[in-house]
Amino acid sequence: MKHEADIAPRTRRLPDAEDFARAKAMYAAEEGVEHVVVGQWLLTWGTPEFKDFPDWLAEQYG
Repeated sequence: MKHEADIAPRTRRLPDAEDFARAKAMYAAEEGVEHVVVGQWLLTWGTPEFKDFPDWLAEQYG
């Protein structure tokens, strides 16, 4: 018998300009940053595009 997953896969949402603006404000206030933005940064790990989070965040959407 094959196991069927009970949880349907979620579609991945890419961050938009509002997400990045909110992330910059939250990071500046030393608060947590939403996963949609952090997840996009994590995708750069191990690639030539990898930068420290503050540097990467500053370059997103201006």
